[in-house]
Amino acid sequence: MENASKALIIAGAILISILLISVGILVMRSADEVVAGGGKAMDKQAKDIFNAQFTSYAGEQKGTIVKQLLNDVISSNAVYGEEEQVKVTGIGTDPAALLSTVKPSVKYNVEMKMSKYGIVSEINITQVGGTTAGGGTTTP
Repeated sequence: MENASKALIIAGAILISILLISVGILVMRSADEVVAGGGKAMDKQAKDIFNAQFTSYAGEQKGTIVKQLLNDVISSNAVYGEEEQVKVTGIGTDPAALLSTVKPSVKYNVEMKMSKYGIVSEINITQVGGTTAGGGTTTP
């Protein structure tokens, strides 16, 4: 009789242990979901920070501001990988070369294009009133 009662006590302890392990696993899974949700919010925040360095330049800008934008593009492209590279179109495609061709007193129109991931992928810079190779304006 003693052996039977000890066997029941051991069986009960094993069942309680299995129950505690199951509850621990459920708690860990729910904690993982909370952490994963926080990661998604951080991804959106990182996108907003990335976009903010460029979107403030949108619209009609003087050449000095466009040069600051080009410097931001050069530094961003040096830091981020191939997927986050920002391309420049319009008056030229090489931001470093454009630094010497953009005239400080001339006005430029700056437009941002977003990628399918929601980040700035292309910046179109056009001279207000037309463009010429020498940086002057043409008559429309």
